Amino acid sequence: MKNRILLGTIVSASILYWLILLLKIDIFQFIPGYFWHFMNYSDKPLIYMGLLIPMAIISYFVISSILNRPEYHKRNLLLLIILGYMIQMGFGLMEGRGIDSIRERMVTTGHSEFAKIAATEPELKDVTLYYEVILQQNDGLKFVQTKPPGHLLFYMMTEKLSNMILPSTDPAIRLQRLSNFASYLYPLLAYLVIIPLYYFGRMFLKSDRAILPCIMYLFIPSVTLVTLHLDQVLYPLLFVSGLLLILSGCKRNNIPLYVLSGAFIYFALYFSFSLLLVLPMGLLIAAAYINCYSEPDQKLKSFGRFLVGFVTGWILAQLLFWILLDYNIFIRYQNAMTFHQAWKNWDNSLSNIALYGILNYIEFICWIGLPVAILFLAGGRQKILEIVKGQFNIQNLFYAIVILIFILLGVFGKTKSEVGRLWIFMMPLVLIFVASELEIRFKEKTKSALWFILTFQLISILFIKRFQDFW
Repeated sequence: MKNRILLGTIVSASILYWLILLLKIDIFQFIPGYFWHFMNYSDKPLIYMGLLIPMAIISYFVISSILNRPEYHKRNLLLLIILGYMIQMGFGLMEGRGIDSIRERMVTTGHSEFAKIAATEPELKDVTLYYEVILQQNDGLKFVQTKPPGHLLFYMMTEKLSNMILPSTDPAIRLQRLSNFASYLYPLLAYLVIIPLYYFGRMFLKSDRAILPCIMYLFIPSVTLVTLHLDQVLYPLLFVSGLLLILSGCKRNNIPLYVLSGAFIYFALYFSFSLLLVLPMGLLIAAAYINCYSEPDQKLKSFGRFLVGFVTGWILAQLLFWILLDYNIFIRYQNAMTFHQAWKNWDNSLSNIALYGILNYIEFICWIGLPVAILFLAGGRQKILEIVKGQFNIQNLFYAIVILIFILLGVFGKTKSEVGRLWIFMMPLVLIFVASELEIRFKEKTKSALWFILTFQLISILFIKRFQDFW
């Protein structure tokens, strides 16, 4: 009965959401302070919507093969990366404009600032060593002001690769080559996260079920539609890899891995301050893992070893970046946040935080897909009850940590909308619990339940693409 209610809720909520999009009902505009473009409606005819049929057929056969042979995990991960690439490119090509439907986001949106700078051929050394000076001398830059150097350097490295054959010094030609090259490369890079996700998932799921979060990742609206942004291309990979290093170290009680994890997370923050939450999450998940799997008299000692190793790795990375690159993460973070708050005119009042927090959660739920969101929330009640009763295990502690991180994002994120893009790095963790919930609730019918969820997720992607899309 509970499962029928759950499935009925998913069906009803999904159909209601599709109708809102189809009929362009002004439900979101009744919210005070509304202006979120992620909730605006658009009219984007999909000339080649028929591509959905071969995409669905290929997806069925590929995923069936993976589910029937879960032990071939390397082959399965490769197949999923290729399938994800096909799905993302397929939805782009539905517009009937070829690769332009994907590439235009790199040259027309606000984030085109990074590509345009990269196309002017600045020296990598100058950007690396004199980032703050360059920003002070270019007051017109906005998005670059809010990022650490790694974000721009990633675009610059991509541009260097795109210009290797028949090099040109014309910025217009370089920009075109960069956007064309990235339009084919970035959608592929976006799915590399499923490799660390699989191994991270094995810490919480049975080995043959750890592939489920990887499969579902291909059918998340924000992952499929928010293209050519590093929030989708790179950040989930860095976030999950950092957490995997931490848990791998805890599993082996290995100090070198602790040191490496601290250094790696510092490196990840060189690309984005959005990933700062990996610090509290990493510390909490390490504490939870050690609490669940260490001997009672060794817990404090083991966590102390982790903390010493992690901090050592962080300090070594900071010294290395300071000596070699003259980079101070604290100065860059302070300058970035100061500019961001002034630019976005952020008000720290409780009413403002509550309003934007709630709306950001609504947006995130819509853009991860209602079936996934409902399943994630459905399993929370039992896990929280277990914690209240003192029945701790790695599953319920990890769930509580993820919920805490979402609360921190809502309260301290200081963002007005666009969390469908900004919070994509959290999606892999959400999917681990969705996979767990599928197995707990449906047991031997897990595969059937998975197909049910994937079908509704795919239809949701189509509706969002047609009536909202990312822009």
